[in-house]
Amino acid sequence: GGAYGNSKFVVASTYGYIFTSSDGTSWVNVTSKSASALKDVAYGNSQFAAVGDGGTAITSSDGTSWSTQTTGTTTNFKGITSGNSTWVIVGSGGLIATQTAEEDVTERTSGTTNVLYRVIYKE
Repeated sequence: GGAYGNSKFVVASTYGYIFTSSDGTSWVNVTSKSASALKDVAYGNSQFAAVGDGGTAITSSDGTSWSTQTTGTTTNFKGITSGNSTWVIVGSGGLIATQTAEEDVTERTSGTTNVLYRVIYKE
């Protein structure tokens, strides 16, 4: 119950492990060896998403049960965020990719070949 009854922290790690916590103190390992090394996790559009090496992307509506998504790339993903109903993923080789409900993962031109590690959105 309460305003934070469904709040959840989610941590993604190497070998595809996902850990969750409702209070930040007690943690549960909810998946193991589910995917390639995961580099980042975010929440938006009523779901969690985690990205990692080899174009790995997994999603979850509850943070506990995860599904692998097809991204059409083997580029190593490093960061993900959600904003304005759009997911933005960054990674190796200057990768910037977007995904919306209307379109699949689409690579964009960043103008660099440097590795991009983090992306954030401010409303």
